[in-house]
Amino acid sequence: MRVQFSFLFLMLWHCINAQTVQLNYESVYNGTRYDNLMLANDSVSIWEAVPDPNAADQVDDWLIKTYSDSSAVLLDYIFQKKFYVKDLLHPMRWETDTAKKIILGYLCHAAKTVFRGRTYMAYYTSDIPLRTGPWKFGGLPGLILEVSSADDMYRFSAINIHEAADIHLSEYDLHENEQISWEIYCKKVIDTINQYVRYMQSVSNNPGSQVNLRIERPEIIYPIAQNGLGISSE
Repeated sequence: MRVQFSFLFLMLWHCINAQTVQLNYESVYNGTRYDNLMLANDSVSIWEAVPDPNAADQVDDWLIKTYSDSSAVLLDYIFQKKFYVKDLLHPMRWETDTAKKIILGYLCHAAKTVFRGRTYMAYYTSDIPLRTGPWKFGGLPGLILEVSSADDMYRFSAINIHEAADIHLSEYDLHENEQISWEIYCKKVIDTINQYVRYMQSVSNNPGSQVNLRIERPEIIYPIAQNGLGISSE
């Protein structure tokens, strides 16, 4: 029955070029689970967090990929500081692998990549010819339904998929005048982390005490703050 559904879905896709799909992903960051939503079609893909009704503060972060200019714009926060970051679309390089698995009833093929400090294995299905996937991942000949890092720190797994309404980018404020490059963003992340460590040290009740801070994020920008116990200051 699932095979029949996949075939009908693929036929419908070829009949409607601008078909939009919605996927829900389970994202795991170092053991902590998050829910993400992705909307995607032939021209744009949107990745965002699913609001947590139990959370006191909701973080409005998202990633928008546009194929017309091969770009990805990320809205991110570092210690309450907001950044609009313009990155390359799917900057990772993939190597095909012989592994296969069934995900949500779709036959998926494996591919590996090393992307900004980590090795990842992805599973994609060519039954849905969208060259995108969760978060920044994409560029394979089909929709990516699962990605996991070799160190078991990060995993993105699709848990459902269905047709969706059209995407309206007007609902997202891209702040084009405030967008910074990936290179500038990396420098600002490092500066912001260092400033925060110095601040925590200055307000400590025990001058000279050690402050430790570990940052959890897939891309390794500042190794001293992301590996081991994180950055420390005495």
